[in-house]
Amino acid sequence: MILVFVLPVVFMLLLGSIFCIHVYTDVKERSFVTQSIATLTVFASLCAMFLLPVDVYFLGKSTPDGHDVVKVLYLGIYSFLAISAFAMLPFAYFYYEEEDGMNESLPRAYRSCKYTISFVAAFVFLISALVLFDLHHLLEEDNKSRLLDIFSVIMGIMIAIGHLGWMTYSAYGLAWLPIIMFESRKTSPSRTLASSTPNQDSELVKLHSQEEQLQARYVSLPQSAWSREDRLELAKLQHREAQLALNCDNYAIAQQSPSSPSLANLGRCLVGCLFFLCSVLIATSLVLSVTDKVINSKCGFFCGYKSDQTLPNPIDMLLSYASLAFPLDFICFAFIALYLFLATLTGLVQLGVRIVFIKLYNIRAYRTKQNALLMAVWLIVFVLLAVNVQTLVLAPHYASFGSQTVVGDDGRNQPCQFNDAGRNCQVSELFKLDQLLSDNMPLLGGLLFFSNIAMLLVYFATTIWTCCTKNRRDLAHLRDIEDTDDLAEYLVS
Repeated sequence: MILVFVLPVVFMLLLGSIFCIHVYTDVKERSFVTQSIATLTVFASLCAMFLLPVDVYFLGKSTPDGHDVVKVLYLGIYSFLAISAFAMLPFAYFYYEEEDGMNESLPRAYRSCKYTISFVAAFVFLISALVLFDLHHLLEEDNKSRLLDIFSVIMGIMIAIGHLGWMTYSAYGLAWLPIIMFESRKTSPSRTLASSTPNQDSELVKLHSQEEQLQARYVSLPQSAWSREDRLELAKLQHREAQLALNCDNYAIAQQSPSSPSLANLGRCLVGCLFFLCSVLIATSLVLSVTDKVINSKCGFFCGYKSDQTLPNPIDMLLSYASLAFPLDFICFAFIALYLFLATLTGLVQLGVRIVFIKLYNIRAYRTKQNALLMAVWLIVFVLLAVNVQTLVLAPHYASFGSQTVVGDDGRNQPCQFNDAGRNCQVSELFKLDQLLSDNMPLLGGLLFFSNIAMLLVYFATTIWTCCTKNRRDLAHLRDIEDTDDLAEYLVS
């Protein structure tokens, strides 16, 4: 039964990954290698998130093979994500970074291999340093336990990096995504008048033709081969084209019948309300879980604020009751997981790829450069791994026990509690992974606890900021020009 439902979901995730990468890839720089690696990585990241309902489905069932399959899937997908994050994506990144003045594939591949090996060596050195802290413990274990410990350290590092994106990109996206849907496209009278001129379409065609002629001079040449004058001219043409396209959109909206904008705005408002409720639901569940850890944890920071008792929260209750009738919990979980992915993607698009406050790349539909796309996918891997672990915070009972019950002292069936874990109740493979992380990296739980507090602060601050600032949609065309340095130089000149 579960295969009949899961296989179409996997196929839809693959199609969604292909579509997502296709939309954000620069139409002039499409590469089979880049798109393949990026698509497979995003697909594997989404599959890692969607494993939890399958994991929960086998809890309490006398199907040991099902548990083994889920465990193998977790290990296989997580291992692939680690290889992709620390080998495949860096190789592709360095490969396209080395194209300046070098069009031959073999020298570029050789250099990218050198840089990738250096990157992997640095990561292996970091892992070795962490493992050496517990060398005596590792020497006493068998090979299988050592591999699991090393695997947990790698996952712990990736999840810790992902929480940096969780408390920035995801928090920003959760606050910004509903606001985008609530905003209605405002038209300016002067622009509507300007766009009503009969030469508007012909001017757009002329600008597009000039861009193609200019780009034809440097066909198959890297961006660095362009002269300064031509780069400024291209920025000028793109700037003007974006302005005219915006005017045309405003004029088209103004010419529509009165009922059309009303229906469109009503649809946007309904979706915005749904997104807003989803964001509030996630924030509320996170607040309740953090509060519970503060109140009930007996060991504090050094055990990651673990607590045996948990306050009820809406997401946990929703998924726990839905798990009684599979695939209802799968559907609810899929909506929440996809919304978190969409929020993270929205945060990436709005903020760009950054290191602290330094903006490295813009992420734009059909205008994202190869290196920017690879860096964005690299970040998404870590963030989605962090989101996967966050399900144990957002829905602790569901993610740990599913719909399992135990017979209480009064003879009634009661939901499993954490003191029943491993004895009267089976636990999920994700819960076991979290326990393995806690045993090998005890400080990680405390850091993740404070990252959730930071995430909530960023979410509430961004919500207040977006509600208080005026609509800046009319300036969005400035971000659509791919080379922001050339645009800035053009505007200054």
